[in-house]
Amino acid sequence: MSHDRETPETLMMCQPDHYEVGYAINPWMDPEGWNRDPVGNRRLALKEWQDLKTLYEKLGAKVIEQPAIKGLPDLVFASNAGFILDRKVLLARFRNPERQGEETENARFFKQFCKQGLLQEIEFMPDGITLEGGGDAIFDSHRRLIWLGYGQRSSPQAAEILERVFDVPVISLQLISDDFFHLDTALAPLPGGHIMYVPQAFDDETLAQIKKSAGDDDFLVPLSEEDSNCFCANAVALGNDLVMGTCSVSLRQKLEGFGYRVHISQLSRFLM
Repeated sequence: MSHDRETPETLMMCQPDHYEVGYAINPWMDPEGWNRDPVGNRRLALKEWQDLKTLYEKLGAKVIEQPAIKGLPDLVFASNAGFILDRKVLLARFRNPERQGEETENARFFKQFCKQGLLQEIEFMPDGITLEGGGDAIFDSHRRLIWLGYGQRSSPQAAEILERVFDVPVISLQLISDDFFHLDTALAPLPGGHIMYVPQAFDDETLAQIKKSAGDDDFLVPLSEEDSNCFCANAVALGNDLVMGTCSVSLRQKLEGFGYRVHISQLSRFLM
């Protein structure tokens, strides 16, 4: 089976020059651990970020860098900046005050691409409705639809906005666990139609919806607790190439059996 790309991917990354773990807005964040060695942790974060960028470029992707902004450490999680499809971007509106300062910077960053003709439209979320960008809205190229995660960070009403802006069907999935606060920590639709997912992130009704939408049980790849807690669902697919922070032997064998190539890039400081 082959699902390699016909054209190179363009990826957005934000430099981690001002990255730190200074507050906790999810159960995984570890300010105490960061502060035990802030200099060493920042140095390792810079190396891990550069290694990831180098791997993306080695796999043929073009990387566009967003400058870091002091006081906005989570800007490095660039997929949260907005949802991009068909040369349109729907900018994120964040739930937590700690991240709301990113909204102005993201708007400024994307406006330059409209001027360059790389983007055609920038859309803004209505007041009172949150959507944390590509963290909770994920395009499924195989099924030509958007998966939306809501309940932890993003609002269920975001589905209507996504459908209106992009004219693509949206399947809404309620996230029930604080541990999996964004959909991209709990579900990864892969180019060949397979869906990696974290069973404990969803209730039974939502799991049934995922299975029905998959269309074939052979497409379903439930993750073990070990792989779930290592954020294996938070993978980036570049055609057959899957970039992951870690991967168990059994999961790697399964993915390779489907025709994917697994590439590991350590992200230990960002898991903090």
